Amino acid sequence: FRASNVFGDSLASLKSVIIGDETNFTRIGDYAICDCTGLTNVLMGARVFGIANSAFAHCSRLKSVTIPANVTDIGDHAFTDCFGLTSLTLLNDLSNFRASDVLGSSCDVLKSVVIGDAVTIVGSGAFFNCTGLTNVTIGASVFEIGNNVFTGCPSLKNVTIPSSVTWIDPRAFIDCVGLTAINVNAANANYWSDENGVLFNKSGSTLIQYPGGKTGSYTVPYGVTSIADSAFSRCIGLTSVTI
Repeated sequence: FRASNVFGDSLASLKSVIIGDETNFTRIGDYAICDCTGLTNVLMGARVFGIANSAFAHCSRLKSVTIPANVTDIGDHAFTDCFGLTSLTLLNDLSNFRASDVLGSSCDVLKSVVIGDAVTIVGSGAFFNCTGLTNVTIGASVFEIGNNVFTGCPSLKNVTIPSSVTWIDPRAFIDCVGLTAINVNAANANYWSDENGVLFNKSGSTLIQYPGGKTGSYTVPYGVTSIADSAFSRCIGLTSVTI
């Protein structure tokens, strides 16, 4: 199926696409909904497991997309040049998801991400260089946040780590120069954050990450015996540290 073949000159008039649960439409093919410049709404049914390369490319008025729980594969540039796409919800465990691959040139306009409760791993570089990203909701089943997941997200102000997380790569928040707080759910058994939003291991013996957007001076608390690699990297407003 290709919308351009089916709709021809009226392609720009298409505003809504629904792929029903009852259809056998299991994969949205290459360029299937490409160039639908008037498209504002997409609903993917329970049988869709794949979204192919450039499937929704150049749908410039598409504002939000929910990737359903049944989708296991998203092709390169599936949503490239979707310059209106500001909100993305991921409901499946896509450990290989990379926003830069999926969104391509429109990666910079993404502002809000919801990582659903079925997701367990946020893989390396998942939201690398999403420069417009301001809000992230991490689901209650995520146990791993990989390397460079939020690296280069200067607009991200704060993030909350749920109780389920057992591993955060020390470089997960590098170059987040607007980040002022990394908050940790009090029930988390592996991590803790102090009143300044600084990330530690649960015992408080290792300082893992100082938020890159904080300014002024900081005193490392009593009881800290180690400071992780890159803990103060790109903290451009930090003026002094007392150990």
